[in-house]
Amino acid sequence: MQILTLLGITAATVALAAEPEVPYPAGYRDWHHVKSMVIEEGHPLYGAFGGIHHLYANDKALEGYQSDTFPDGAVIIFDLLEAVHDGNAVTEGARKVVGVMHKDAKKFAATGGWG
Repeated sequence: MQILTLLGITAATVALAAEPEVPYPAGYRDWHHVKSMVIEEGHPLYGAFGGIHHLYANDKALEGYQSDTFPDGAVIIFDLLEAVHDGNAVTEGARKVVGVMHKDAKKFAATGGWG
């Protein structure tokens, strides 16, 4: 049984390592700011995504937002920060996660061209 478990873990690790990686872009906060929103307690996604969301797009992704067709090389950033309520204001707290979506039709063919 231990051998089967070890083989399963090894196979999963090899499969994950074989998946193409999405490059992490530096300076994305200088890109086009597409949208911000706050998900507060009571929203169905609060547990996983509660906080302040910012979406950023590089030039190619901005073209995609304008034309509804995203070209290869489009990159969208999902930046999630804690929402700090103090007084009658909501401000950014600690960063919770940065998600990167990169359009490459060949490299990410299995996921509609997005990695």
